[in-house]
Amino acid sequence: MVVLIGLAGAFCLLAALAMTVGWGFSRPWFNDALDSLGMVMILVIAYTTAFYFLYVAYLGWFKLSPTAVNYVCGTWAFFFWTTANSFLIPRTKAATPSVNMVYAMLGLFAFAVAYYAYRAATRYFEREIFLVPNARV
Repeated sequence: MVVLIGLAGAFCLLAALAMTVGWGFSRPWFNDALDSLGMVMILVIAYTTAFYFLYVAYLGWFKLSPTAVNYVCGTWAFFFWTTANSFLIPRTKAATPSVNMVYAMLGLFAFAVAYYAYRAATRYFEREIFLVPNARV
């Protein structure tokens, strides 16, 4: 599990570096202020996600603790939720508001499933790995 999180962090970091280089050399700097600000925000999110995944992999691999278990389970819940939401995007532009509401409710349901799976996994792994009788969360 931890190795996959580390690989995802490394892939995220490489993708962010590729986006930085591609954005920097593709057009003149500060051509459009709004476009530049949007790209900077995308890069900030990409770098933050990459370093967070690498940090979680480091914690899980070298400093195994109940906190590391929380981070690893939370990262897997985040992976599940984002993957589920990627399948819940309406594929047609002519979607009615009621169809969009159904997709929004399914996304909220996926978030609830990810949250409760995170809580159950954290309790289970803390009990099994660290022999904590009443695991928190």
